[in-house]
Amino acid sequence: MDRALWHTGKTDEALLKGLIERHFQFTGSPRAKALLENWDAARRQFVKVFPTE
Repeated sequence: MDRALWHTGKTDEALLKGLIERHFQFTGSPRAKALLENWDAARRQFVKVFPTE
């Protein structure tokens, strides 16, 4: 797979927020709603984890 296509041109933060928005849209999750309502603070709670190999 071409690395240029991995994130479809979006930042990790934009992808994460989009996933949470979709989750809220489909489930009505109160946790997702709370994260989105306070996104500036909530986004700092996430950590990207990936292998170093």
